[in-house]
Amino acid sequence: MNAHPLDLAAAVAAPLRASLHAGNPDVVTGRKDYVAAADGLYVRARTPALNVTTRIATATLPYAGLSECIVPANGPVSTALLREFADMAVADKEREIAAVIVAHDTGYRLIRVDGDDRSAGHVTYDDSGVDDDALVIDLHSHGRLPAYFSGQDDRSDLSRRGPYLAMVVGQCDRTPTFACRLVLPPHLVELDLLDLYKTGVLL
Repeated sequence: MNAHPLDLAAAVAAPLRASLHAGNPDVVTGRKDYVAAADGLYVRARTPALNVTTRIATATLPYAGLSECIVPANGPVSTALLREFADMAVADKEREIAAVIVAHDTGYRLIRVDGDDRSAGHVTYDDSGVDDDALVIDLHSHGRLPAYFSGQDDRSDLSRRGPYLAMVVGQCDRTPTFACRLVLPPHLVELDLLDLYKTGVLL
């Protein structure tokens, strides 16, 4: 039986590899692949700004191990940029705001992208001018509400190519809190903010 053309296209777009003792070549910039490893299924992807490997399913398989990683191209992202966005969110706590952190030269830059359609429960913004190849963190606030990802956030985050980190700042009328995740469509992987410091993603 011949393979279906759509199956062949999927295999080319995101091939499945096995983690063997000799290891795997690095995933090509701009591409994504899946790797079967000793403890489950991993997805790897790379842009010029971010290189990620994350486990998306747990299983016991007869392969070598593989480690999860999130590696920003220009080194750790400074907490000062997150603090700057949190300060913006606190100053505008009655409405949601949005921004992105992008790789820029040898560092990173925070760019506010929210538009005029903002309220306590939503923000609409045009980020079409943001280069997916440079995107490291997508940020928005929830005003006085807690930090969490809504269904609308899911749809918005998955509309970009990825990989990138998404963060929400909540409780902007008190001590702000963060929720964060890795976006690698069609996967949304919840992350612990403290782990991003422990692994050197943030500094």
